[in-house]
Amino acid sequence: MSNRGNRAASSALACALFVSVTLSACSSGPAPAETLSAASPTAAASAATTSSTPATPAPLDARSAWNACAQVAQTEYVDKNDGSSIRPFSETTTLQTDGDGKTFVIVAVAPAHPIEGVGSIAIICSMSGTADAPHVDKWIMKDI
Repeated sequence: MSNRGNRAASSALACALFVSVTLSACSSGPAPAETLSAASPTAAASAATTSSTPATPAPLDARSAWNACAQVAQTEYVDKNDGSSIRPFSETTTLQTDGDGKTFVIVAVAPAHPIEGVGSIAIICSMSGTADAPHVDKWIMKDI
């Protein structure tokens, strides 16, 4: 055989060995232990980081404020005036801000009996706190 034949045979053998080694590395067998141990601490560290972060309280929203104010309306007007009722929460209800920058919400109450010139009673509550812990700071009642 000539040198040229030997070189071609050697190249073919080298190429076959390279392909064989490369394909055996892509087997579906278990991953090396180094890969598993490297992945586990990362997952544990990220889980520990997220679980130790305290939750930020949700800001006061219209529904939470309205619910707290409706309790005042129930106690201060409805319970004292048989037949009156709190009008349901409306999706158009919003938290409002007065001239002093204080947050308030309005709960409407239907009186038990018609009152001349009055369509409903408004309970206006000045609010503070969070959605989970709304606080009625003060309230007033008005005929509207």
